Amino acid sequence: MSDKAKTGSEIKKYFLIGLFIRLFLMPFTASCDLLWPYHRAYLIAFKHDFLMPASQILMNYLHALFLIILYPFMPYMSRLWDVPWCPSTHPINGEQIRAMFNTYFKFISDPMAFWTLFWMKIPYLLFGIGCAFLLLKISKNKNWGITAFKFWMLNPVIIFITYIFGRHEVIVIFFILLSLYFIKREKKIFAAILLGIAIALRAYPILLVPFFIISLSDKSTDRIKYASITLLPFILANLPRIFTGKIGAVTQLANAGYIDYLLSMNFPLGIHNTVYVFIVGYVLLILHQLQHRDEKVDSLIKYLLCFHLWLFATCYFHLQFFAWLVPYIALCIKDDKRLVKLFAVQTICFFVYVCQLGKVNTTFLFAPINPKFAITLTPPIAIMNKFFSAHKFIGIFRSILTAVSLWMMWIVLKSKEATSDE
Repeated sequence: MSDKAKTGSEIKKYFLIGLFIRLFLMPFTASCDLLWPYHRAYLIAFKHDFLMPASQILMNYLHALFLIILYPFMPYMSRLWDVPWCPSTHPINGEQIRAMFNTYFKFISDPMAFWTLFWMKIPYLLFGIGCAFLLLKISKNKNWGITAFKFWMLNPVIIFITYIFGRHEVIVIFFILLSLYFIKREKKIFAAILLGIAIALRAYPILLVPFFIISLSDKSTDRIKYASITLLPFILANLPRIFTGKIGAVTQLANAGYIDYLLSMNFPLGIHNTVYVFIVGYVLLILHQLQHRDEKVDSLIKYLLCFHLWLFATCYFHLQFFAWLVPYIALCIKDDKRLVKLFAVQTICFFVYVCQLGKVNTTFLFAPINPKFAITLTPPIAIMNKFFSAHKFIGIFRSILTAVSLWMMWIVLKSKEATSDE
């Protein structure tokens, strides 16, 4: 068998294994975070609520497109979605939380729940597969690409967040990876537009803009041009609501609780002076990139990996955010195999961290299989409490996650400087 045939056979094998795992899990697992965007999408597609105040408006429109395409497979969807699903905000008190879960259990108790959950996750499956093949294309050569491909297809974090918890992070990851692919092909305008689409879908990639802009050019005028192109899709996506006085996502972005997450680790200096740890590291990474700048996509990927490692080392985060880290680990394990073992430790810490919200992120995820039985299950956090303070136990693993992330940053930056010296 030729090398090309062996390569193709290996890709096919890991693709089919990863695909089987995903297809097996898709019908039987769900969370409120899966149902929220689809309910908003239903209101857009079938109730013509085009200017709802919810953030991530472009993501909601994309899900509306998904529902329109999937409607032939789910013609009964109106009976599932004509319910009060809090279309614009998350529940903020006990009564709203109880109402949310009452609706959730009503949804998954429907006779067509398995079929519905399967089709709702099909778009995520397609984008996730797209991510796998982009990792293959972005890598320097086929051997490294296959390693990244396998890492993605068999990755427990991606499988859990996307196909069990049911979050749409792979869609944003897809557009970021597509941007990296076009940088590799030296099509910088396309790269800037695609990163802009990622920002319009989910605001977090706006934090990646400085790393991309520095990589794209060393001229100030070019950097301003690329930055403007990158921000344009977000502005365009929100113009209709701005013109109608419903600035929604803009004000929500400025006042989002997510900003508090970035500022959660800090040192007060007295008299209203505070040093925010994440900001310090973020600026240092940008300065480091300016000092060691090169136009190779591999260099940019290392800075993106370090950014995410710093983010998860110093900030509070929701479980779905952790998916953002995976593609950069996949693309960098070729440089240092230690990253695989360290990521394994991170993964263990992550799954302990997931337990902090009790049934919401654990037993309830499998409620579609048997809702009544799922309600009776004891969540992991309650089991932990029988032996030791669960919050202290989770805090210990959260601290290990921070330590490992910082150690990985050191490894990556050290290898980056060694490569620059060569």
